[in-house]
Amino acid sequence: MKKIILLAIIASLSTSLYARQGKSVRCHSGLVMIDDYLYEVNQKCGEPLQVYDVNGSDDIKVEQALYKIKGKLYNLTYEGGKLIKIEFA
Repeated sequence: MKKIILLAIIASLSTSLYARQGKSVRCHSGLVMIDDYLYEVNQKCGEPLQVYDVNGSDDIKVEQALYKIKGKLYNLTYEGGKLIKIEFA
């Protein structure tokens, strides 16, 4: 019985964590999707609240930007200026 409860808890946690990531988010000026460029996202959602450099590599720059969209916080990750991940903050 304890194993079944534990498995149910683990399944619900993994599902809720997975649901926190998405492939798109609707901003006030349009839909933002994976593979959009930073300038396109900023045109649709406005400027981010904050931008963080994730790595110091000279080859490909990885940044995370925090946006407030429709009252919710989103953390968008860019690689080389292209959107690769959308997460609820």
